[in-house]
Amino acid sequence: MLGICLRYTHDRQEAEGLFNQAFLKVFEKISSYQDKGSFEGWIKRIIINTCIDFVRNKKSLNTHSLEIDNASHVKVDAEVLQSIELEDLMKIIDGLDTTKSLAFRLFVLEGYTHKEISAQLGISESNSKWQVFEARKELKVRIKKLYGENNTHLENGRQGI
Repeated sequence: MLGICLRYTHDRQEAEGLFNQAFLKVFEKISSYQDKGSFEGWIKRIIINTCIDFVRNKKSLNTHSLEIDNASHVKVDAEVLQSIELEDLMKIIDGLDTTKSLAFRLFVLEGYTHKEISAQLGISESNSKWQVFEARKELKVRIKKLYGENNTHLENGRQGI
């Protein structure tokens, strides 16, 4: 469960704080658990919701934007993705707009469906799909910018993110 928290923040202390905060919520709400589904799944949902709240609050305090040009044609080679440290990739994901970042994390990292994401974030399923699609485009551009135009691993037309 701490691993989930680490995916939402770069700092181990922050992740541990999120973990503790989430488990306090678990203990406060333990009486509301109704034996529907797994107990672990119930705890995971509380942890993810705590992480989502954290990201939303952090983003509202620290927003930044990036101009995206012709992102749809940019492809990132799998070799580049393998060479990127997880922490660096998470920083790139953190740089996305809040909704894009959360939808991408929930879909790609946590394995939620678009229906579940739409319920979590209060958006439509089609908006969830669009947010993940746009996040992928933006991530490709950001990775390409970080690793440079002349990087031999980055090519147009190859499969990637």
